[in-house]
Amino acid sequence: NDDLDFGNWDGDDDAGGRESSSDDSGCEEFLREMSERDDKINSLVHMGFSEDEANRAITRCGVDADICLLVDSISASRA
Repeated sequence: NDDLDFGNWDGDDDAGGRESSSDDSGCEEFLREMSERDDKINSLVHMGFSEDEANRAITRCGVDADICLLVDSISASRA
């Protein structure tokens, strides 16, 4: 399958157009949520929960959930 032509691929062909018309606040919000999610996962792991349990709790409760709610969610799922 040589259908793909990477000869002209430099990653910048249309980046200027995308960047000038992109929604920077949406990108910033996404990055904030990812950072917040990572911080909560790290906190829960340091409390002794597995990373998998932390991820599932955040998926169930949402990234904006208080850490206490996430702990309760993990504890309830263990019962």
